[in-house]
Amino acid sequence: MIHYIVRQDTLLQLDDEHGASLLRTGYWQYTYVSKSGTTCGFSLRDNIITEAYRLQERDGGHADTIFTRLLLPADQQQHLRDTTRRLYRQLKYPARALKAGIEGTVYVSFVIDTTGSITGLKAASRTGADLEAAALAACRQLTFQPVYYKGRYINMAFKLPLTFRLQR
Repeated sequence: MIHYIVRQDTLLQLDDEHGASLLRTGYWQYTYVSKSGTTCGFSLRDNIITEAYRLQERDGGHADTIFTRLLLPADQQQHLRDTTRRLYRQLKYPARALKAGIEGTVYVSFVIDTTGSITGLKAASRTGADLEAAALAACRQLTFQPVYYKGRYINMAFKLPLTFRLQR
């Protein structure tokens, strides 16, 4: 079994099944198959992750590359920050949760496809009291620019925390 530790965009540890370090300087790529059978991989430059991806079977039975981590240009990073701010403005606190005084964080995951559409939207946490439904409803209203990388539009996976906190 391969063991690895990532902090932000830096691969801190990558050991093979015998505990020997696989880290090295320069540009290199590493591909592996996860426990669930998904093919995953990294591209690194001096142990900084420049891209990470997984191959995921999508509609029609073909596998698409879904990027999970990239070093994006500043304009794309700003667009994603602006869209996240819009998401929080569209987030509506469910009346039942508000009345019951329930707070929580809902983690939503989705893929921005090559057209900018959101696919595979789901709540990755269970907080109850309609918080998940409110988080998913806010995400469905979003529009994104497709992510442009290495001369082409790509599929990019995101996981966002949406926090519901009562004003005190």
